[in-house]
Amino acid sequence: MSNSPTRTNPSAPVNMPPSWAEVSAQHYRFTTAACEHRYRLIGDFFYALAPWLEKSLNEISLRHFLVLPKELLLANMFGKIARRETFHASYAQFSQWLEANILADLSNPANDLGTPRCTYGKPDLRLQFHFNQMPHCDRSILYCFMVESMSYYHIAEHLSLTVQEAQNGVYLAWSKLLTACPHVRIPRDWQVPSELSLPEISEAFHA
Repeated sequence: MSNSPTRTNPSAPVNMPPSWAEVSAQHYRFTTAACEHRYRLIGDFFYALAPWLEKSLNEISLRHFLVLPKELLLANMFGKIARRETFHASYAQFSQWLEANILADLSNPANDLGTPRCTYGKPDLRLQFHFNQMPHCDRSILYCFMVESMSYYHIAEHLSLTVQEAQNGVYLAWSKLLTACPHVRIPRDWQVPSELSLPEISEAFHA
């Protein structure tokens, strides 16, 4: 089965994404055009690159449990790519470059990726910072429940836990996140655990 992404241009044939060579050619046409003509070519470059960019962002988000909006990451990274004079020879090189840039941006509180803190209903950089400080097991179970909206049954299946262990793990990780950042806004579209007795959960989890 092909690992190629799906084309996002609605006018393009379904399941026929551009090859990496096509994306590279679009980048070359865009970057070598006269400045007054680039605005007419940037759309073609975006539609060629978008499936690959989205594929890489999804992989990076899952690998590092990124909670910032994907549309923000996509726009931010596309802006950087469009300003590059050279393009990556392969998708693997591109994905490595993308991951390095995202992680570097997230480590800088003054970076543009901190702008969602001004957007109602969106996560901000402080939430990502506190999320990154949590143990990997806590981040994985919270990401599955809150961001991916998985049920306890599917979390248990995904992480090789019992359903009770999945439920207890979500509430314990949730309590840690609330303790670390009680005033940070939680996105409206996240699934948030309902109120339960955390001491009882903790006792059951460690029994």
